[in-house]
Amino acid sequence: MDSSEILTPDASVASNQEEVERNGAPGSSSPGGNTEEQFVPALLCRYCRMPISQYGEILPHRAADAWASQVYAYELELFDDKPPLWCYSATNPSAQRFDVVRCDAAIAFQRRFLRLCGAWSAEHTFFVGHEWRCAVCKTCNNFLGWGFRPSLPRPSDATAATAESDEDADEDLSFVAIILTRCTGSEKFPLSFFKSREVAKSPRESSVAAAPQ
Repeated sequence: MDSSEILTPDASVASNQEEVERNGAPGSSSPGGNTEEQFVPALLCRYCRMPISQYGEILPHRAADAWASQVYAYELELFDDKPPLWCYSATNPSAQRFDVVRCDAAIAFQRRFLRLCGAWSAEHTFFVGHEWRCAVCKTCNNFLGWGFRPSLPRPSDATAATAESDEDADEDLSFVAIILTRCTGSEKFPLSFFKSREVAKSPRESSVAAAPQ
């Protein structure tokens, strides 16, 4: 896939990003301040131009669990002056192809840029050993891809299944697969905007982070 096609902004929405880049993000320093704004390459929602993931949150290593008969892995240069990233051309049961990158789960449960919706399913999963759930832009509800978590034995009865809250389910995320053609790219997006959207870690997440490896 031609990365220039993936990352070309829509003219009708380009002004939104330009305004953010000119004025900075919430919480950024004023022009007279001592701290100079930092910028990072980022993927943005193609429809509302809100950020989805910065470059450093796109997983750089090749997934060993991609379903070989349905997923083709390849490297693609998405941003100038950055190493290529592993992308995955995945085909669903309707023979639709989606080119995705895998992003850190933090873009969903820590910064809340995404919202997961629908029931978890292991049917035709692109990544073996994982089940999936749809991911949409929290700002405009644009369908962006899927969240993936390990497929583990779950309660089978309806009462026990509904006892699992959305928050608990989301914290089990391994990664989020973002569809590239539903994104546009920015070579220079304010880092402070990402930081301003961070939320406090839950007690569960903190305990996991502190656990010995």
